[in-house]
Amino acid sequence: MKRVFFSVLASIGIVITVAGFFASCKKSAAAAKEAANPAASISAEPLKVRKLIYGVNPGTSGNSFFDENGRLTGLEIELIRAIDEKLPQYEVDFEKVEYRSMFAALRANRVDLVGSNLRRNAEREDFPHAYRGYNNWANRLVVLDTDTSISGRLEDLAGKRVGTNQGTLSAIFMENYIKETGRKIDLIYSTNSATDLIAGRLDTFITADNLVANLNRNYADQGIKFKTVGDPIDTNEGVETDRNVYYFFAHGNEQVRDDFSEVIYQLRKDGTVSKLLLQFFYEDRVPLIDEAEEEKYMREIGKL
Repeated sequence: MKRVFFSVLASIGIVITVAGFFASCKKSAAAAKEAANPAASISAEPLKVRKLIYGVNPGTSGNSFFDENGRLTGLEIELIRAIDEKLPQYEVDFEKVEYRSMFAALRANRVDLVGSNLRRNAEREDFPHAYRGYNNWANRLVVLDTDTSISGRLEDLAGKRVGTNQGTLSAIFMENYIKETGRKIDLIYSTNSATDLIAGRLDTFITADNLVANLNRNYADQGIKFKTVGDPIDTNEGVETDRNVYYFFAHGNEQVRDDFSEVIYQLRKDGTVSKLLLQFFYEDRVPLIDEAEEEKYMREIGKL
């Protein structure tokens, strides 16, 4: 059992230590060998374990959050733990990073990898990312299930209050769309768009469609249901490259990227990723992962 200390990377890059710890239960292959054959381990060279810092943004529905016992969990957290279990040469610890500071933290080498339902875009292409994905989503407009006033077409959003999370792909897209078209859309940055929609502060919001099933489950006891309208909001201007979700790595961690990618693929094939998606997102999205996009990137970096 190892202790994983939790710290906060603020947007200005200051690390604040937070009391408490997360437990991970990885048993290294070296330790297992030693237990099985103590005599052999005396002469064997000890396994060199590299500690990796994973930047996480707790509070993201389904991806990373604290459960009722204060334990960090979620799809991305449990997948990291499963990957860590398969790679005895690494030991992964978690640090809290604000979403908008994730890539700044990577650039400054304060963390080794990050994940928060992250897809590729033009700005992120500067960083190595896993060449195997573990989820898939498209941005869509979301409204209350009883709402018929939003058509789902962007051109019909003039005069509407549209919520999005600052710094996300949807925010970047909408900022550019409003600037280029001149349409009078009231873009509102919200940290909880679902609550703001229910309260009447928004007419609609943009979010990843893989989060809607989770929202409906969370609000079921209140009799509230959400739905998507219109087609996926994707662009052809280089903001979004594909719909797969990846872990991103700091420069110099290409070998780590390769190792993680191979294990992610194994965990997709053995059903682990599907099981985690069903547990945290209530639907298996592995069949939606675009392997053609993965292989295209693998050819670009010489992995195929």
